[in-house]
Amino acid sequence: MPDHIGLGRSDKPAEGSDYTFRRHVDWISEFVGRLDLTDVTYFGQDWGSLIGLTVVARHPGRFRGIVLGNGGLPNPADPDASARPPCPHPTPAPSAPGRRSPATPPGTTSDACFERASLASRASASTSPTPKPPPTTHRSPTPATRPVLSTWDKPLVCRFGRADPILGWFDDHMIANVPGASGQPRAIFPDGGHFIQAQEPDALVDAIVHVVNR
Repeated sequence: MPDHIGLGRSDKPAEGSDYTFRRHVDWISEFVGRLDLTDVTYFGQDWGSLIGLTVVARHPGRFRGIVLGNGGLPNPADPDASARPPCPHPTPAPSAPGRRSPATPPGTTSDACFERASLASRASASTSPTPKPPPTTHRSPTPATRPVLSTWDKPLVCRFGRADPILGWFDDHMIANVPGASGQPRAIFPDGGHFIQAQEPDALVDAIVHVVNR
């Protein structure tokens, strides 16, 4: 998987206006097309899943299945909460885009990296989409994404941490609305947080292997 434009070793346009949801989707779509990728198992998490699922919807024939970990598409009927039940875990206070969270101690890797970054490198982080994308803006999933997933009959497997107060319940919504999720080996971790790939790597690998072997 490439670094997203503006991050890691990828190119870093300096203008904040370069970083829209649609442009990120276009860049990753071009990456998939130029490499002529086929029979791909897609894993997505958090904002990456919004970008990735939209790419999958653009090129469904190139993908054999989907694995999600604490990600998904917003529920248009309840875009802020995806109709999740009340969560006992407190939601961290929001931080300014591109800055460390108040819960992140000064001197941590993320804080230090941002402070040392060049202005060009900061453009992407400082204009990243918010956790709750306005459904009518360029930062939202394209209109074609949800209809494609509503008929998706290839595997969709979920590995979710319930302790994530924002995305810990999106698996319920995705499983209810994507046919390919029916009968798949779902795993829920009551104490699992946002980064399930770090907390439950074996379970995530098992899900990916399951889709690859289908």
